[in-house]
Amino acid sequence: MLISYNWLKEYVDFDFSPTELADKLTNLGFETANVERIGDDTIIDLEITVNRGDCLSMIGIAREISVLNKTKLKIPSPPAFNLSKKLTQMVNILIVDPKLCPRYTGRIIEGVKVAPSPVWLRERLEKVGIRSINNVVDITNFVMMELGHPLHAFDYQTLMGKKVIICRAAPHEKILTLDGVSYELSQEMLIIADAERPIALAGIIGGEDSRVKEETTTILLECAYFNPQNIRQTTKQLQIQTESSYRFERGVDPEDLILVQDRATQLITEICSGKSISPIIDIYPKKFKKTIINLRIDRINRILGTSIKENEVKDILQSFGYGIKEEEKGIFLMEVPSFKHLDITREIDIIEEIAQIYGYEKIPITVPAGSFKVAMDYEYELSNKAKQILVSCGFYEVITYSFASPNFLAKTKIPLTNEVIITNPLREDENLMCPSLIPNILKVLQWNINRDNYDLKVFELGKVFSADKPLPKEQNVLIGAIAGNYHEPNWRDKTTILANFYDLKGVIEKLLQELCISGYEFLAGNHASLHPTRQTKLVYQDTPIGMMGELHPQIAKELKLPEGIYLFELNWDKLLSLINLEKRFKPLHRFPAVVRDMASLVKDEIDSSQITKIIEEVGEGLIERIKLFDLYQGDKIPTGYKSLAYSITYRKQEITLTDEEVNERHNKIIIELKNRLGVELRLE
Repeated sequence: MLISYNWLKEYVDFDFSPTELADKLTNLGFETANVERIGDDTIIDLEITVNRGDCLSMIGIAREISVLNKTKLKIPSPPAFNLSKKLTQMVNILIVDPKLCPRYTGRIIEGVKVAPSPVWLRERLEKVGIRSINNVVDITNFVMMELGHPLHAFDYQTLMGKKVIICRAAPHEKILTLDGVSYELSQEMLIIADAERPIALAGIIGGEDSRVKEETTTILLECAYFNPQNIRQTTKQLQIQTESSYRFERGVDPEDLILVQDRATQLITEICSGKSISPIIDIYPKKFKKTIINLRIDRINRILGTSIKENEVKDILQSFGYGIKEEEKGIFLMEVPSFKHLDITREIDIIEEIAQIYGYEKIPITVPAGSFKVAMDYEYELSNKAKQILVSCGFYEVITYSFASPNFLAKTKIPLTNEVIITNPLREDENLMCPSLIPNILKVLQWNINRDNYDLKVFELGKVFSADKPLPKEQNVLIGAIAGNYHEPNWRDKTTILANFYDLKGVIEKLLQELCISGYEFLAGNHASLHPTRQTKLVYQDTPIGMMGELHPQIAKELKLPEGIYLFELNWDKLLSLINLEKRFKPLHRFPAVVRDMASLVKDEIDSSQITKIIEEVGEGLIERIKLFDLYQGDKIPTGYKSLAYSITYRKQEITLTDEEVNERHNKIIIELKNRLGVELRLE
């Protein structure tokens, strides 16, 4: 959700800078996705978890800041209106299904002049991502962003029979909505209808036929409370989500409808010249009962490891709007405010709120009592060693969530096969267990780069998941990424060198060398997330064990990341089976080595690994080292070819090699390379 720094300050006093505010909100459990300066304002993009529907508004966020900062929350207070009771006779409202619509309010306003909104209103909405339509519609959106409760305005003249009926749709009934799409409805879906047809999908979107137009002069202003599960079910079935449904399916306050109606009416009279106003028609068959929870002070302190006093607890909860029904020594009977009725249902939920406001940083660190011995198994030791190696290369370890968004996976070209679906996700858009850690590490890069931290080396050792029976399959993966400058400039060397493919390849080679893994190969790769010609796969005895390369430019562009980001992903479970840290003594060489250089002309499609394989095979017993020291394409090299130059070290442990022995073996290598790969020697 986008919030405006300047707009927020109208409801609560605070002195935090935008960056400090973002940090404070992150500590309160609202992850900050982005902070962006727009003109004289700053827009903060917050990730609101599905259980915090009460914070999908300016007032909701302001309430959290007011409690944290111990300042007063400034809730709008609309004036009293001159009401015309006769107008209530102009419409008949009927709730057919009170289970899906426990409360519905309506109000008639006459003399409305529909026109473009004033500049301040348009700018407010545009900054938080809402397009301006006209003054009436913009006011309903403004109040939704302000108070968190959606509302809708109907053109009264279009209501057939002057009736508003809240009921389930008839099978195969259709509605043309404001987005220009015709939807076929099912019997489970809740609609707002007049005497003849649907005029809105309840809590989601209005109908085209009843929209507010330039010629509209009388409106019916609706504000209701709809069943969150039903709204969520309908949006999934119809594949539609709106700002309204986003809030209704997370739960709005069933008790604030009158305030919302009055606030919208206030703005309509001020901006749209609304004149005759009816009293609010409030259909509320079964009154909402607030949740009562028994809260024990000793349990708070036992769980948090604190010594918070009763008065501190009382101050925190009362500033949040909790009521105290009864009070004994050390025990409160708490009445949960209506705007938190879906989030706070147990004692432990209240304790979590207290911890956030009290401050996690104030909770003391304690060591469990008793005598125990930590048993570190071998795999744990190897994991720690791998982490230490990467840290020694300048990398930072990160830890990310195990949940993935299908949309983000699609952006990173991760295929959805055998995915593990979460039935009750914490966030609606993260309903999968991670099939790959690539999206996670890219989110880390994205988060840092958005905050001007461009030079990055990060890694994570985590799990990926795939569907299996009877339980999902878990696999350990080691992933890393580099971006920006590989070496930081200093007072002696002010040059900056951007990270490249070979920097990351060197890190992987060092990691495998330190873990005593050899015999692996780098072969041409084809991972969809990586650049098609700047990637490689890591193979051990024909078994893939990982990959590395440059992030695909299209993905970098889609995620607004700079070019030149390099990733590696290794199958840690397979690597574990290859690690052997046993050290063996190897004596120093007693006899000299003989070095031969070889410049070869080969076709572009031939990999260097194919050449070194043949060299090792033919030179078996004599080859100590093969080093590729030059790659050349240009003058005197035919099109479609390249020049690869190798330094080959020959040595025997028992005796000194003669030139004749070396020449004989070297010539055999040259002949085999020509016969198998068509390799020619370059003599110039």
